[in-house]
Amino acid sequence: MIKRFFKDSALYSLASLFTKGIGFILLPIYTRVLTKEEYGTYDYLNAIGAILTVMVALEISQAILCYVAENQEDENTQAKYIATGFWFTVGCYSLIIVLGYLFRDWLAVLLLDDKSKSEIILISLAVVFSNAMVYLSTLIFRAKLQSKISTLISAVSALFIGSISVLFLLYFEWGLFGLFTGQLVGGVLSFCIACYLLRRNIFHTPSLLKLKEMLVFSAPLVISSIGVVLALFADRVFVKEMLGLDDLAVYSVALRIAGAVSIIVAGFQSALAPLILAHHKDKQTSKDIARLFHIYLVFTLGGVLLLAGAGDMLVLLLAGESYSKSSSLTVVLCAAILIQNGYIFFPGMTLAKKTKLLAVVNIIGACVNLCLNYLLIPILGLYGAAYATLLSALFVLSLNVVCSDIFYPIPKNKLSFPFLLSLVVSLYFIQFV
Repeated sequence: MIKRFFKDSALYSLASLFTKGIGFILLPIYTRVLTKEEYGTYDYLNAIGAILTVMVALEISQAILCYVAENQEDENTQAKYIATGFWFTVGCYSLIIVLGYLFRDWLAVLLLDDKSKSEIILISLAVVFSNAMVYLSTLIFRAKLQSKISTLISAVSALFIGSISVLFLLYFEWGLFGLFTGQLVGGVLSFCIACYLLRRNIFHTPSLLKLKEMLVFSAPLVISSIGVVLALFADRVFVKEMLGLDDLAVYSVALRIAGAVSIIVAGFQSALAPLILAHHKDKQTSKDIARLFHIYLVFTLGGVLLLAGAGDMLVLLLAGESYSKSSSLTVVLCAAILIQNGYIFFPGMTLAKKTKLLAVVNIIGACVNLCLNYLLIPILGLYGAAYATLLSALFVLSLNVVCSDIFYPIPKNKLSFPFLLSLVVSLYFIQFV
C-alpha cells in the first residue's frame, strides 16, 4: 500500500503544487488591484461559502467516496452510486441558487451590511456551486483510484480559474465582481470537461435505494463537517466582526502563505483516504499508516521551520509592505493547518461508520475553537485568532486519536504528541518573547 500511496501522493501533491502555485502567482495581483476591504470581502465570502458547502448536499460526496472505493470490482454498482450522488448534489445547489436570487438583498445586508452588494452575493453563490461540482468530480476519480485524471481536472480547473480571473481583473477592470466572475467561468468550463469524462457514470440511472443508503451514512457527517469547517473558518468570521475587513485581509494573506506547506497535506490526504478504504482489512495497513504519520510529523516540523525563516520575505514579495503584519502570523497558522490535517491518519470512526461519534468530536472541537476566538481576539488581536486555531487543532487531533483507536488502532511513537505540544509551546515563545 505504501508504494501505491507515494505514487498517488506525488501526483496529488503535484496538482496541489500547481493550483497553489497559481494562487501564489495571483496573490500579488489580488493584493495590489483590490483594496484591503475588497480582498477581505473576497476571503470572507469564501469562508461563508465553505461553511455552506458542507450543508447543501448533506455531505453526500463523502458517501460517494466511501461506497465507490469499496466497490472497485463492480463498475455497475459504482456508476449507480456516482449518478445518484451527482444528481442529488446538482438538485441541492440549484435550489440554493434560486433561494439566493430571491433573498439576495437581504443576504447582502446580513453578510456585508450593504444592500448594493447583492450582485456580489449572488455570483459568489454561483462560484460555490461550480467549485463544489469540480471538487465532486475530482473526488469521484479519487474514489475510483484514477489519480491521474483527478490530478488533471484539478490542474485544468486552477489554470482556467486563474487566467480568466486575471483577464476580468486587469483587462476589464471589474474589481471584486470580476474576480468572482472569472472564478465562475473557469469553474464551469472545468466542470464541463469533468462531465464529459464521467459521462458513462453520471448518466446512469439514479437509485432511490442507493440515495437512502448514502444519506444514512452522510447525513450525520453534516454536523461533523460543520464542526470541521467552523474550526477552519470561524477565525475569519470573528476577525471580520471584531476587527474589520482590513485586518481580515492581513490575516487572510498570512493564511494563504501558511497554506504553502500544506501542499504535502493535499497529496497525503487525496491519496490516503481511498487506499485505506480499499485495504483497511489487510494486517499490514495499520502499520503502514503509522509509518506515514511519523513521516508526516517530520514534514510538519520542516514546514514550520521553513516559514519561520522565510515568512517576512514571502509576505513582502507576494503582498507588499501594506501586509507586513501578516509575516508574524504565518508560522503559527502553518503549524495549525498541518496539525488540523493530522486526522487523516486515524480513520477508525470512518471505517466503523461511526459518523455520529465523529460528529460529536468535531462539534466539540468547533465549540472550543469558537470559545478561544471569542476570548483571545479581544486580548491578542490577530494573534488571538491564530492561536485559537492552533490550540483547537491540537485538541481535536487528540480527540480523533483517542476515539479512532477504539475501532482501528494505529501504532504510535510515544513521543509523537509531546512533540506536537512542544511545537505549540515553542511557537508561543518565538512570537512573544
